[in-house]
Amino acid sequence: MADEQENADPVPEKKSGLFGKIKILVVVVLVLAVECVLAYFFLPSEDETLAMARERQKMKQLDSLPDVALDELENPEDTIEIDLGDHRITLSQPQRNTTLQINFHLHAIVGKERQEEMTEALEKHRNAVAEQVLVIIRSADLNELHEPGLGLIKRKILDKVNRILGKPLVTELLVTQFSFLEQ
Repeated sequence: MADEQENADPVPEKKSGLFGKIKILVVVVLVLAVECVLAYFFLPSEDETLAMARERQKMKQLDSLPDVALDELENPEDTIEIDLGDHRITLSQPQRNTTLQINFHLHAIVGKERQEEMTEALEKHRNAVAEQVLVIIRSADLNELHEPGLGLIKRKILDKVNRILGKPLVTELLVTQFSFLEQ
């Protein structure tokens, strides 16, 4: 009878734990491989990281410039406006099938003691200033152009103008007669 029980209900022998361990190892390797592939697609590349770091550094520099400008503008009688000209820019946007017409007049606020230095530097670099204004407007997105005070665009232009002139002569920019037409 004891023999019948052994033959009738054989207890399956457990296979060695090696096969189970291999299954677990394969699952872990697959999970790690999927994580690596996802990290490859979602983490920025070395060039993208470098570009983001440079952009962050530029923004820190831009943020420091207006503080100096505000200190100099506490007494408005000590400043003067210098005309940087009319700017008329037409941008074609093929992906949206639209054309943008942007018109504005730009003025630089400069301390009176720096007026001569500014006019001399502007005479030498007027075309470079106009080109940088064009580049900044062409690279601006629609949100920046719809911003009421054009703050980010003005800060970018202010930074570029002061770099072109070689000194932080301009303390603030005024944008007048601004029109923005989307066709």
